Amino acid sequence: MKLCDVCKSAPAKILITGEGDYCIDCYNAKILRRFGKEDTFEYPRRITIMDPNGEIHTFDIEHCIFPTR
Repeated sequence: MKLCDVCKSAPAKILITGEGDYCIDCYNAKILRRFGKEDTFEYPRRITIMDPNGEIHTFDIEHCIFPTR
């Protein structure tokens, strides 16, 4: 598993050729800085739900900022 070139702790999930490998959080911060924006979007990082059969399911949530033209 390759780690993020910035924080050196989270798994790298995004490669920008010629710039580096980034985790989602460091990538989002980079894009926001590039466009002079702030990330005010808040969300739970992990949710747990119970399905109709009573089984519990846990999901890890990530959001990725995609710049537009």
